[in-house]
This record gives sequence, C-alpha cells and structure tokens, in this order.
Amino acid sequence: MEFFKCSIGGEIYGTGITEIERGVARQKGTKIQEVEKSANFKKEKGFNFDDPRLLLGAWRNEPNPDNCKEFFRCLAICHTVLPEGEESPEKIRYQAASPDEAALVTAAKNFGFFFYRRTPTMIYVRESHVEKLGKIEDVSYEILNVLEFNSTRKRQSVVCRYPDGRLVLYCKGADTVIYERLADGSEDLKKVSREYLEQFGSSGLRTLCLAYRDLSPDMYERWNEKFIQAKSSLRDREQKLDEVGELIEKDLIMIGCTAIEDKLQEGVPACIETLSKAGIKIWMLTGDKMETAINIAYACNLINNEMKKFIISSETDAIREVEDRGDQVEIARFIREEVKKELQKCFDEVQQINSLSGPKLTLIIDGKCLMYALEPSLRVMLLNLSMSCSSVVCCRVSPLQKAQVTSLVKKGAKKITLSIGDGANDVSMIQAAHIGVGISGQEGMQAVMASDFAIAQFRFLTDLLLVHGRWSYLRICKVVVYFYKNLTFTLTQFWFTFQCGFSGQRYYDDWFQSLYNVIFTSLPVIMLGLFEKDVSASLSKKYPELYKEGMRNVFFTWRVVAIWAFFSVYQSLVLYYFVAISSSSAQNSSGKSLASGMSARWLSLVL
Repeated sequence: MEFFKCSIGGEIYGTGITEIERGVARQKGTKIQEVEKSANFKKEKGFNFDDPRLLLGAWRNEPNPDNCKEFFRCLAICHTVLPEGEESPEKIRYQAASPDEAALVTAAKNFGFFFYRRTPTMIYVRESHVEKLGKIEDVSYEILNVLEFNSTRKRQSVVCRYPDGRLVLYCKGADTVIYERLADGSEDLKKVSREYLEQFGSSGLRTLCLAYRDLSPDMYERWNEKFIQAKSSLRDREQKLDEVGELIEKDLIMIGCTAIEDKLQEGVPACIETLSKAGIKIWMLTGDKMETAINIAYACNLINNEMKKFIISSETDAIREVEDRGDQVEIARFIREEVKKELQKCFDEVQQINSLSGPKLTLIIDGKCLMYALEPSLRVMLLNLSMSCSSVVCCRVSPLQKAQVTSLVKKGAKKITLSIGDGANDVSMIQAAHIGVGISGQEGMQAVMASDFAIAQFRFLTDLLLVHGRWSYLRICKVVVYFYKNLTFTLTQFWFTFQCGFSGQRYYDDWFQSLYNVIFTSLPVIMLGLFEKDVSASLSKKYPELYKEGMRNVFFTWRVVAIWAFFSVYQSLVLYYFVAISSSSAQNSSGKSLASGMSARWLSLVL
C-alpha cells in the first residue's frame, strides 16, 4: 500500500503511473508516456508520491493553502495508528490496523505534518504552518471521541479540540457514504472530485474521501451525552453507536480525496490465467470502486476485451436523480426495480448468446445493487446469470456480502467453493466456503487464522490446486477403493462358514491376520502417499487441463466402486476354492485330514 495521488480542493496532485494503467495499456495495445521523477521525489515504504507542487513545503505556495492544511491535518489526526521508536521522521515506525491507514499517516509526515506521539486522549503533531512562514511547531490535539471504522459504516471519524478551543470533526471513508453526508452547496467541487475519484478508480487506485465539520460547544455537549450513553450500553452497543454517529456525521465539508496504490503480487495474472484453463471459475469480490475493480480484473487477466460484459451499477443518472430527492423508501424501491429489470435483461441476452455459441461472458455488479439482487425474489436469477458467465466481479461489497455470495454458490449451485483472502474483511468469506485459503502478509494474520490452508503469495494457489490438490485427489481415490482388500479378506471367511456349518470356526490363525493388516494396510498407504504421482509438478502446471479429470470424477464414481467390488468378490472366490480344493486330500503322519488347517496356511501364503 503506497500513497500515490490525491485531490485537494478540486485540484489533482500526483504524476505517477500505476501498474494497473500499464497492464490495461498492454491489453489495449497502447503506449503510456512516462513522467520523469522530480528532484524533490523521495520514496519510502507507504509513500510513492511525486508532485513538486506539494513536496518539501511547496504546498504553501498553492492558491488555497488552507485547504491543503486541513487535508494534511485530517491525515495526521483521523486514525488509530500507534507510533513506535524515536520521535524523528527518519526512525519512527507506525503500527496500524491496516497498511493503507499507515500509508496515509506516512503521507502526512512527508507533507510536513509529522504525527509522532499519542496518548489515550492526545495526539501530537509537528506541523509546518503558512502563518509561521514555514517554521515547524509542535501542536497537541485533544481527542474527544473516536467513531471507529467498520464494514457497515465504511468510514471513520474523530472529534478533536484544537489548542485554541476549536472543535472539529474529521471524517474519512468511502465516497458513497461521504457524499451522502455532505452539506448543501459546493456542487462544482463535488462534481470535480467525483470525476477525480473515477479517474483514480480507473487507474486501479483505492480511494478515500476526506471531510470535516466545525462543531459548536453546545451542540457537541448534547451529542456527547448520547454518545456516552450508547458507549456504556450493555445491549446492542455497536448499533447504538452507529445511530449516534449518524447524528453528528452530517453537513460535512469536502476537503479532498486520497488514492492509494495496492500493488499486485508477482505472478497473479499468470496464476489466474492458468486456473481458468483448468476449468475453475474465478469470482472477484472486492471493496474497491467499480472502475478500480474492472481495471484490476483487466490487469489480472480475469476479463479481456473479447468478453461480453454485463454491468449492473447504482451509479446511473436515473438512480442519482432519485437519490437526490432524499426519500429512502422511494430510493430502495426504485433501485430494487432497476436491479430486477437489469438482471432480467442480462439473463435474456445470455440465453441468446449461449444458443449462438457467442463470446465468453462476465458479470460486473456493485455492492448497492448486489444488496437487492441477493433478496429471495432475485437471487435465483442472479445465480443463473452468474453461472452462465466465465467470471464475476463484485465491487464495493461488504464482508457480509462476500459471505452471502459465497454461500449462494455453495448452497444454490451446489458447487465446491474455495475462498482466498489476505485481510480481516475476508474472514467471513473464507469461513463460508468449503475450503478457505489465507494469504499471510501486510494485512495481518486474521485470514490465515480462519483458513484451512495458508500461503505466502497468491501465485502459490497454482501449486496448491493443480499440483498438490490433484495428486491428493488421485491418492484419495485409490485409497478409498482400496477397501477391496478388506472385502476380499472378509469374504474368504464368509465362504468358509458354509463349509464349517456356520459354527464360527476361524479360517485364519491370529498371527496371520495381524501381520496381514499391519503389512497390507499401513505400508501401501504410506508408499502411496509418498510416491504416487502420475505426472510431475511441472507438467501439472504446464497442462492445467489435467485438473478437469477431478471435476468430471474420472477416478471415483459408482462405476469404479462397483468394478472394484466385483473384483473383490471374484478374487475371494478364486482364492478360497483354490486353497480349499488343493488341501482337501492332505493328511498328516497319522492319516488324519489336514484340510481345515492347511486351508488357512495356504490362503495366507497366497494372499
């Protein structure tokens, strides 16, 4: 996660080109003009921003430096980051709940607002001020309330008191929730910022909107009483805190937006392309904007220009017009009808395309539309449409929606599902799938702790599925049908009961039976698990179509089980009668028949 671009007061900053932009350009066959790094460029972990208009205090020369100052203060104050190490910009380390939050604080530091210390009630920031002509000053802000981020709110707010007594609410969050809470006015700024957000999203950047609000002491005191009551509640505390937060997180003033680059891991596009050749359908469930999700899907080879795309979005002019009226009941009803209409339209088109053997299909839907599409009356249509597509991209979805989509495929389509994620917001999705895979990395270990398997990078999923998964399938199939050994062993005793008159006489000596189970049960299984490889690992990845054998149940069907059972009955009869007939005339030195004793010895030797 690296701070890459930003927009402040309707002005865009940042000259870099993302990996997603390069990947999309390669897909379309176009060239991108690279921009040379400026002399002020300084890259560090979490910060890859280059624009001489803001670096090294140059923002003080911008037309409206006060907007820049509020922007940087919001980055330095509105967070839950803990600083570690020495209180110097070069040696300090930030411990954050997520790497993007650490990247925002690191960006504030590089812009001249260095957060270096925090206590339970105070945040200390070393600032460069316009009014001080570039001089550095240590400023302490009293943190009065923290409204934490969660998957439902999709935003985080902090109420702080300046040294001069000014009360300010700083808020950062997804553009959809921030725009709903902006004050009237500044329509030009909102429109321009929305265009910049779409531009950032199309570049594959993760965006956040920043806003603030000045609070009067009387209004804050009245609200704080409700906040304390909700925080001390023993029942439904989270819900009550969210409701109290709604009372103050309104009439916000837009400051700007941030754009963070979440770089793709090495080998992700090749891995997805290989898995697709193996017949595995891949769905991308992400919290990013639709433009970001689409371009990431392009860069990952999940979708391409030859595919037919079905896009169901809530960002249409008709829906925006209804949302501007503010009637929540009317908005919900209208969006539900629009989603139903779009699903039916796409499904009818899919049936026509399939009948003509047309191009591959992909479905792209955002979280707001997905919320209505997952309702009982529409989920069957959504499932049928999704299963007809080669890939599905769900953007702006919450962790709960990720789990709901996974359960829809698992239970509705009755397919084997695998979920892979690297963060805490993927835990519910991982737990909802048949198989959960966690990626250990900067996002923390929550996904790993909740998963069945843990890998270091996404590209290792190829080895996990196509190599070790396929080998495991072959071995399990052979071990399961290995039951014929026990069936053959038991049937010989069953045939003998007819000869001994069902007296219960045993056909085997005890030590023969013990050695038989030890040798023929343990050793073959161990050797099979260690050495059974029909093809090498390199060939398994070179020819991913081999994985389809498992999908078609080539090695384990009722027909295979029946054949092995037939051979078991047949071999037990052959072995029993061969031993019984060959030892029927045997006698000892006294002239007594040894048929019963010899049969067991001969049968043990034959087996």
